[in-house]
Amino acid sequence: MTNPYGYPTQPGPGQGGYAFQAQQSPPSGATAILAGLVGLVLGGVLAFLPTYWLIDIPEGASLSDLQSNGYTMLGLYYGAGLFLILGAIVTFFRGFAGAFLLLVGSLLGVAAVLLEPAILYDGQFGLFFELTFSFEVPQAWVRIAGLVLGPVVLILAVLPPTMRYLRHNPGTPQQWNQAQHPQPQQYPHGQQYPQAQYPQQNPQQWGGAQQPGGQQGGGYPPQNW
Repeated sequence: MTNPYGYPTQPGPGQGGYAFQAQQSPPSGATAILAGLVGLVLGGVLAFLPTYWLIDIPEGASLSDLQSNGYTMLGLYYGAGLFLILGAIVTFFRGFAGAFLLLVGSLLGVAAVLLEPAILYDGQFGLFFELTFSFEVPQAWVRIAGLVLGPVVLILAVLPPTMRYLRHNPGTPQQWNQAQHPQPQQYPHGQQYPQAQYPQQNPQQWGGAQQPGGQQGGGYPPQNW
């Protein structure tokens, strides 16, 4: 393809000469990182409560003296803390399973707090939560953290930006280098580059005359002397 002056046009980006890759900005990981941080803190807080119960066992008693409801509460709080901590670690390493672990951990944490009065205090929900929010229950701040931070982690874990960030494949350093510094198109071995075709000039366009013998004369009519 030639331009109005008869010279071949230069190929632009994405045409035969140079092929550039479109650069796309990676998705933001703000919500994913925030979900991991809050989940890590909440996991440690929820795991602290059953650990406190085990340390506070009266002298002469043992773990085998606990009833089934006690084991249930230990399992709920420890399970929530374990899922949240593992989910936070996997999220920091950009694993998609981290969002699922955070989701399960936050649900277990909220369920543990809501089910505690039903399992340990004969279903006295009103009195239990009244004393909890009045900080009259031992370690009441753990339950409040579970009720407040649990939904926060759940929402952050299922937000679309979090999912896009965890599903995004950042690629290898070599791929990033090629994206930042695109290379010209490589031609197959042995194939020559296309040669530019320039228009030939007609001497008659400039007033020249072809003389006998193949010699070109000037642009003036011959003189008879």
